[in-house]
Amino acid sequence: TNTSTQTHTPTNTPTPAVSILANNTSFVDISNNLHIVGQVENRSANNVEFVKITANVFNASNQLVAVDFAFTMLRVLTPNQQACYHIVMPQPANWTHYELEGTYVVGGVTAPSLTKLSVTTGYDGTGVPKILGQIRNDGNGRANSVQAIGTLFNVNNKVIGCDSAYVSSTNLNSGQTSSFQINFWPYSYPPIDTFSLQAYGIPQ
Repeated sequence: TNTSTQTHTPTNTPTPAVSILANNTSFVDISNNLHIVGQVENRSANNVEFVKITANVFNASNQLVAVDFAFTMLRVLTPNQQACYHIVMPQPANWTHYELEGTYVVGGVTAPSLTKLSVTTGYDGTGVPKILGQIRNDGNGRANSVQAIGTLFNVNNKVIGCDSAYVSSTNLNSGQTSSFQINFWPYSYPPIDTFSLQAYGIPQ
């Protein structure tokens, strides 16, 4: 297992393979949960998988008050590919800042050829953003556990949302199409400037 780290200081931390990008942000929801969202990038010549991002949360005295983690929504990252993560934890008392560290495994099978179709964005009745569309399997074999992964960015290219959803059929045979809808975490989001959408499935 390999590791990478980043402090709360907004600077990039290059590593031999996976870099935790400095575009992370945090917010607290109405249930008093702390959310930390951001991206990593595979800067190696190999696939990496099981990329785990750990948030170490500190108070003003630099005492560790909470630790939690999440894996990137995208299971396998090909060279130069980016993927988002979304860490959720009960908001620690008197926290002031956090540091991020990561682990990953070199390897992983590249996803089948998946095409995104009829993608639209909007908001639900409570003002929470959503992305919906279809995914078609253009590969030669079956793709299992097919997901759509959405990342939301503000005008400064900071990540403000990261969520995913499985397609309605879960698995796709070659040539099959199925719909998806990503409903982002309920929160009063700042203005959304752009979004990215990725598709992933496990080849059978």
